[in-house]
Amino acid sequence: MASVPSPREFDVSADFGFIPEKEPLQCLPEYFSPWEEVARDLPQLVTKAESFRQMIKELPLLDHSNLSSEDEWKRAHLVLACISHSYVWCKRDTGVAKILPKCLAVPWVAVAKHLDIPPVITHCSYALYNWRYIDPSRNLKLSVMMTGSWTEEGFVKIPLQVELEFGKGFHSIIDGQESVVNDDSAGVLKALMLLKETIVKVKTSFLRIYDVCDPDEFYDNLRPYLAGWHGNPVLPDGLIYEGVSERPLQYSGGSAAQSSVFHVLDAALGVFHPKDTDSCSGGTFLERMHYYMPPKHRAFIEAVSNGPSIRNFVLTSGDPCLVEEYNHCVEKLKDFRNVHLQVVARYIMIPANRGKENNEQGMALRGTGGSGLMHFLKQIRNETASTVSCNITTDKDSSQESQKETNGIIYQ
Repeated sequence: MASVPSPREFDVSADFGFIPEKEPLQCLPEYFSPWEEVARDLPQLVTKAESFRQMIKELPLLDHSNLSSEDEWKRAHLVLACISHSYVWCKRDTGVAKILPKCLAVPWVAVAKHLDIPPVITHCSYALYNWRYIDPSRNLKLSVMMTGSWTEEGFVKIPLQVELEFGKGFHSIIDGQESVVNDDSAGVLKALMLLKETIVKVKTSFLRIYDVCDPDEFYDNLRPYLAGWHGNPVLPDGLIYEGVSERPLQYSGGSAAQSSVFHVLDAALGVFHPKDTDSCSGGTFLERMHYYMPPKHRAFIEAVSNGPSIRNFVLTSGDPCLVEEYNHCVEKLKDFRNVHLQVVARYIMIPANRGKENNEQGMALRGTGGSGLMHFLKQIRNETASTVSCNITTDKDSSQESQKETNGIIYQ
């Protein structure tokens, strides 16, 4: 029998999930003050793109080996990521920088290698390592921002809320796998019921994005900074990291697919996303996104995937209550992915269609991670829906109506 993973071994908190239990470091040691000073003033600096780029080129090449604790390495990745993306994209697509100066490139690549994540903005650096408490009630504020807007604040805090909701309920996955080992049908049923509640709460948290993130502000002013240089028509060959490589390097930008939450939910429920030779196809793209996560988190996803199979236990149990509850979990996960499609339509597709005469629409049809956006999201949604067991009858008309509603929002 496969073993049940112990979350602590993978830096997964019993209370916060993938979010660090301790507040991230807020400032690097004095030696790195040139980085910190730029990071602090980014929202103002990027408004004067030419002078900002000149200032960056004049920064000293700091010795990354002066970083000591893991907290310092993580802070360095966040700071260098935000400065570097601001440098590349401060003139938008019409004046994109094709070379990252060595004062940023050399230490950033070294920091990324130490942390075993790519030298590009990622969900873990921009969200998991980018917050601080602002009051005793543990309300959060971002530590580093590129635009300084309330939309940026909301856009990053919503994924953190999603992560926190998952952290409160992810133990149901571990409990469910332990129940499989113990051949405990009642335990598996209870775990599935709790997991369903967690997925519903995650969706509720995600929907708060409408209250804290303006679609036009996001599309016009924030999203450009999150783009990477893999599968990006504006930087088709990638970005040259000066002092590191004479050839351009390609990395995907920040993407919701880099959050470990839904990879773990897929692994726990046995949702399978096939891979093929297309590097931007659903399963292949999701697998590639594993390498943008902290190494212990991607190892946790693999451990859950290789652990005792809740899906197989349910399908071989002969228990209609188990099958029904399992199907409810999958349906709720599919519902979340329908909602994600609607959000992407409102925040990306509608603004893109509104300005479809400009040159940015080509990038709009791709995610900041470099995926073919709508095709990818629909594929993942449909593969989730197909995981529902055929042992019970599902409301196909309801499912079709949900898809019709989603498509109406996307293409209106």
